[in-house]
Amino acid sequence: QSEGRSAASVPSLAASDSEYSSADDVLFKNDKLRLLFNLKGSAIREISFLEYTDIEKKGPLKLISAQKISAGSLSLGMIYPALERESRTGQVSMDQDRVTLQSAVLNADVKVTKNYVFRRSGYSADLSVTFENISGKPLNIQYELFAGSSIPARHSIDAQYIEANFFSSGINKSDLRHINESKLGKRGESQGPLDWIAIKDRHFSVILKPKADKTFSGVVEGLGDQHFSAALVSPKVSLPVSGSVTHEFLVYMGPNDLGELLPLGLEDIVNFGKLDLVWKICIGALEMLHKIFKN
Repeated sequence: QSEGRSAASVPSLAASDSEYSSADDVLFKNDKLRLLFNLKGSAIREISFLEYTDIEKKGPLKLISAQKISAGSLSLGMIYPALERESRTGQVSMDQDRVTLQSAVLNADVKVTKNYVFRRSGYSADLSVTFENISGKPLNIQYELFAGSSIPARHSIDAQYIEANFFSSGINKSDLRHINESKLGKRGESQGPLDWIAIKDRHFSVILKPKADKTFSGVVEGLGDQHFSAALVSPKVSLPVSGSVTHEFLVYMGPNDLGELLPLGLEDIVNFGKLDLVWKICIGALEMLHKIFKN
């Protein structure tokens, strides 16, 4: 555990150039993930996969290693009230199943507590974010929760596959939007509530899914130099004096593998276009044969 540091905040953290300090890092590992949480915003600064090897660096494959807050996963930015924030990180406790980080006090008005719960095995986690009104007056809030910034390309061919996704499902139709808007200051917004939002490349994804009924929209913001950030946008929430509200999310950080995604209901991120159903049946058959013959 280490002390949090003061940090200036703006309505959207995607516009912030504030940098992380490695002195504020907290390490978490299970059998598949190695994560560096950072006490500045209780976000995930680095994501590595223990079962995948970076051939050049001879170590676990590192998907994201953010230096700036704008690139961190699961950082939170207040849209309203659009006030400066003083970061006062409190206790950090963790064991093999659970990581709990208590994060910022927003302008002495709102206390925000993030609670991450991980399994001993797997690529997913449950995230709850609680907002408590400590201002002494009724308060309206709205916020963005960032899936993260665009995943850095590991090879020259990767750039064409790096994108954000908006996914929404209906009674008769599902819609998966592919977005890679990177022009500085340019924003792309969803046309309605979403099931989930993601950033991904050819092989891996970071997916953020609200657990409640669809009330969150999505936004992708260009950061310039072929980079973008993607976030869920909350509905406006009214908090009475001393009132609180908790929002819960499923977080997935892992391979675009149907065997991992199907049990979580996230298989739609793997899409083969017009032959989507045929290819998914073929992949399922190959995975079954692999389990039988180990080859």
